[in-house]
Amino acid sequence: MAPRKDHKYEVNDKVLCKHGLYFYEAKIIEVEEVDGEMVYMVHYQGWHKRYDERIRQSQCPDYFLPLTEANIAKAKADIQEATSAKTKRKRAKLEDDDARKSETGSRASTPSDRAGSSSHAPSTHSDRRGNITKHENTSRKAAGDVGANRIPADQLAPEVDAQLEQLSNLPKSIKNILVNEHDAVVNHGKLANLPARVTVHDFVEKYVEFTKSHYGDKAIEIEHDGGITYLANKDLLIRTAKAMRDYFDILLPYQLLYKFERLQFSTLAKKEQEKFEAEQTKTQEVTPRSRSRKSSREVKASFPMSVYVQILDGGPLRPDIIRPSKFYGLAHLLRMLVKLPALLRVVPCGQAGLIDRIACVHDFIAFARQNAPFVLDLNVDYKDAGSEYVKSVAASS
Repeated sequence: MAPRKDHKYEVNDKVLCKHGLYFYEAKIIEVEEVDGEMVYMVHYQGWHKRYDERIRQSQCPDYFLPLTEANIAKAKADIQEATSAKTKRKRAKLEDDDARKSETGSRASTPSDRAGSSSHAPSTHSDRRGNITKHENTSRKAAGDVGANRIPADQLAPEVDAQLEQLSNLPKSIKNILVNEHDAVVNHGKLANLPARVTVHDFVEKYVEFTKSHYGDKAIEIEHDGGITYLANKDLLIRTAKAMRDYFDILLPYQLLYKFERLQFSTLAKKEQEKFEAEQTKTQEVTPRSRSRKSSREVKASFPMSVYVQILDGGPLRPDIIRPSKFYGLAHLLRMLVKLPALLRVVPCGQAGLIDRIACVHDFIAFARQNAPFVLDLNVDYKDAGSEYVKSVAASS
């Protein structure tokens, strides 16, 4: 029986808390009030504190169950059933791989399982322990990788291909955000407020700050359904998050916008372009002309301050002088997570480096899942597009 919606909990209360598809024993370690609503920080018994998460009072009926013997038994039975089914799927896949290898001659240089297989086990971001995959100092090695180490998609080892596919299995809470946000934009004519309250740029910076303070300089282990990946330090986590932000800047205009949103982006891009050109004209006007002729080596390009700011911030300098990560928020970044498996297949880092980066993405997704309720609210961060905008979209179709 689920608790009442208005039932209040206290520090040290024990409950069964839902994580992913299943319920686990957890303890409430912190209680606070946010925007007039009680928020509970829960710690899953026996798990690393990095998986602690906040549950709002309104979520309690869906996420909490009383810690009774009957509920505990049912929760364990559900997990055991899922584990057994997953083991059977893995065994069946291994047998299928062996059969394929025997049929094709099993050349070591050409794995039998091509990229894109959909037979891999689901439940990507589970916190249960799996097979251990250890790569000592791989984050240092990955930093020195070059394009020559890029692995063609059809030559990925089956276990690497499987881990890539698992990234597609996003947590249910993130899937819900994507579904609800799609409905708001496509079916109800909503548009994101730009710039967002918390932009993609801001969110990545928050992740970087958290990573630095949480991990320090110690070695890190990241647990996911593909196993446990060990990193020498936090550096690769930070580089991967910033690389995702750069990917976002490049991809958003071409792959991450719904048709209804494209006019909003083109209007924003035009406005930023005009702003850039105005700054450029102003810069040229105030730059004094020297009477003496300078050699080409002495001449320095004169750019508006906005360009220097972008260069110092890092990331790609777009031709239209707009970085979407400075305007769009978390919902649009979550759209990109769906495309990450395909993006990571072309990362020039070798297979060991790729496994490390997959683990880094798991860590980032876990951070996004925990913090999404506090940086994204569709009722606050989205607005009605208005009749004039709808007419303009229809006219441009």
